[in-house]
Amino acid sequence: MTRNKVEKALINSISGNIPNTCVAACVFPRQSDGYPFHAALVVCVNGERSIFHFDAADVSEEAFGGYMFMFKEFETIPPFEANAFRVICRSAIRNSPPRYHYLFDGSHYSEGTFEANNGSLSYHMTCVGFCLAILKEWFDEDYIAFTDWTSTNSLWPEDVEEQTRQLREIYTNFSDEELQANMRRIKPSEFISSAFCNNIPIGKDDTDKISNHIKNIVMEWFSRERQSAN
Repeated sequence: MTRNKVEKALINSISGNIPNTCVAACVFPRQSDGYPFHAALVVCVNGERSIFHFDAADVSEEAFGGYMFMFKEFETIPPFEANAFRVICRSAIRNSPPRYHYLFDGSHYSEGTFEANNGSLSYHMTCVGFCLAILKEWFDEDYIAFTDWTSTNSLWPEDVEEQTRQLREIYTNFSDEELQANMRRIKPSEFISSAFCNNIPIGKDDTDKISNHIKNIVMEWFSRERQSAN
């Protein structure tokens, strides 16, 4: 997919062309350099605009407010389903927040509870993992082919070592190999790239064609906005 096509499909939160009703994937730029470092779900219903996300400490629904972010409507969730999708998001955030680690094992929310594949270890995830757990409830199958991402192709070796050390302190009954089996990081830029795809589960090969465009577009947009504000 060309950069031009990707850029035309992205919507920024401070523009005047935000849809009244939609479901979308979104990324937040890092304040230091604009790098897309955080992911969330955007749900707009008849002009009521919400962000659902896990910020590494809590899960919440927030209004757009003054946040700067970019989003892309899901090809796989039509606008007329936005209200129903918002219901399951609101149900999910009634749970206690996950713990933040580079883990995801395909566990998901279901009718207001979290269905864990590996006990409490499953409730360790990133902001993207939280979104995927909601999307799996919605589709009743994996939205992303998460096993395409592994500890070796999505994390630096030092990250694997540090994550393993942290988790070993909590789960003494798991071996290092068991802890690392579901260790992965799906980047926010890869998550929003999935919104361009219309066949699920979406693979890493699909997002790899788009994610670098996303990174560059978000960083350049953030830089322009920061310059214009000064």
